[in-house]
Amino acid sequence: MPRRGPDDLTENAADFRKLVAREDIHPGLIIPPNVTRDASLALLLAAITYLETLGSPSEIIVNHIVEVDADGAMRLYPLP
Repeated sequence: MPRRGPDDLTENAADFRKLVAREDIHPGLIIPPNVTRDASLALLLAAITYLETLGSPSEIIVNHIVEVDADGAMRLYPLP
């Protein structure tokens, strides 16, 4: 399996949901829609900005998912 770097982004939400749901504590997920690479980056940055409005992103996202729609709408919810 190739080594994944910090710039890797996946749209394989189903597998990652299963992985984090098995853990008592997980770092959180940001799930973008299936869009172009440039649009994915813009939506990822928008998700981080959204988390910043709620507090420290690295603390807010723990045990949570941020789902991002193609139009930029965000939904934050706990998992598991």
